[in-house]
Amino acid sequence: MPKQDVALEIPALNAEQINVVLSKVNEHGSHWIWTGSNNRSGGRLMIAGVRYSARRLMWTIFHGKIPDNYMIAPSCGEWLCVNPNHLVCGNNLMIQSMSSETFAGRVDSDYCNSGHKRELGAGKCAICNREQTAKSKRKKNSMEDK
Repeated sequence: MPKQDVALEIPALNAEQINVVLSKVNEHGSHWIWTGSNNRSGGRLMIAGVRYSARRLMWTIFHGKIPDNYMIAPSCGEWLCVNPNHLVCGNNLMIQSMSSETFAGRVDSDYCNSGHKRELGAGKCAICNREQTAKSKRKKNSMEDK
């Protein structure tokens, strides 16, 4: 089982690893939406057998080393945003004292895992839902043809 500590120090990344990290980002206006693996804590990416926080990776790539016991959080309120200009580095008290309007325990996102903008009030992404429906129909039709 891989290590999964968001507080792990990010190792020096080579150009290939940086390209992998950046390939998981889609720009939507000022937001950089993480389209890779994610959970209730935000984006994740496995590098050399260790699972790292996408925010911590992006901070390290663009701003450098993260001080011990510091967290990285999006200041824009978009939970999957990893735009280095929207990320804040601070200790737990600093992060928690940020505007409750910005965070408010928010773990949802206005974007799906593929980076599509969700329709207002929609739990699922309409684009991904249409693509999944079309894929299911194609599969059903190919099975009927046999």
